[in-house]
Amino acid sequence: MKRARENKNRPMEMSSTRAVGRFREVVEPVKKTTRDPRFESLCGHFDEAHFRSSHAFLFEDQLPAEKKRLMASIKKERNASKKEDLKAELVQVNQEIQRHADQKKHREQASNRKKLERDAVKKGKNPYFLTKTGSRKSELIEKYRQLKASGKLESFLAKRRKKNASKDHRYIPTKRRSAGTD
Repeated sequence: MKRARENKNRPMEMSSTRAVGRFREVVEPVKKTTRDPRFESLCGHFDEAHFRSSHAFLFEDQLPAEKKRLMASIKKERNASKKEDLKAELVQVNQEIQRHADQKKHREQASNRKKLERDAVKKGKNPYFLTKTGSRKSELIEKYRQLKASGKLESFLAKRRKKNASKDHRYIPTKRRSAGTD
């Protein structure tokens, strides 16, 4: 049983009735502190533009090459389980490529909006800062225009309706069964 010390540097008072352990800690080990670079000022400031430019080769060169390699290995593979694993990996690579393209398009649209707004302010118009809701709305309008141009709008809307219907179905009460009826 440990008792409190008057000073932390003094030796610990131990009971004489209990045997001393063979492997006791004489000196307390120094605690290893872990740092999360996202929240530490010591790690510096994250510059997204610099990160994108320095890691652009991943999305422009390596991921498309990885996609080609995976497609070729899927064609060659005979083992069904390995083939499924390769297909899952291909889906991941495709999603990463698509996510990068979407982010790039989003950044370009935002920069175009800011440029137009800057030009309007230079001409004497009052500055207007688009909210997140407004930017989402304009992106959605652009997405619908692209879907309509490619002829995929109807299938997209059908999928969206089906998804919303399945979400709404959760709130519909189920039929109760009474004990007397069969």
